[in-house]
Amino acid sequence: MAHWRQFIGYLWASFALFIILATFIGGGFWARKLVNLTGIKVSPWLNGGDIVQIIQNDRYRIFIHQVVFDGLIGQRKQGFVQIDWQPKTGLLPAQLNDSIDYDHDQVVDFTIRFNSKTNRAWLIDKKPYVIKIGSIYPLGHERAIRVLLINSMSSQSRKTLSL
Repeated sequence: MAHWRQFIGYLWASFALFIILATFIGGGFWARKLVNLTGIKVSPWLNGGDIVQIIQNDRYRIFIHQVVFDGLIGQRKQGFVQIDWQPKTGLLPAQLNDSIDYDHDQVVDFTIRFNSKTNRAWLIDKKPYVIKIGSIYPLGHERAIRVLLINSMSSQSRKTLSL
């Protein structure tokens, strides 16, 4: 009986060692399988949301992400839109001055002046629902800026729900 227990113990230990090695060696594989199986997505509050528009310039491209107002339950009162600048070759120009229409209504929502050397940005000619610059992210030769916004739909939906 003692030999039988010993055999099962060694068998279980070798099986556990195999599981541990497979977990560490294939960690990325198992993580991708779990994500694909469950449909888990990275929160747009972390990655800026999906890219919905690309504006081509002579020296750089501007990527406009979807507006993010998502909350745990429903929409938040404030959110942001992330704007990325990517040089076509080399570095971004030192001074950038771009007009952004993030909601595709043919009206400029704000103009942003950006110094890519000092990573400072200013909003110019902004609409009332545009609050301020939230964050500036230097990403190698690229730059990303989050512009904070007021969710005009959240107040309208609250009025509808209260009726």
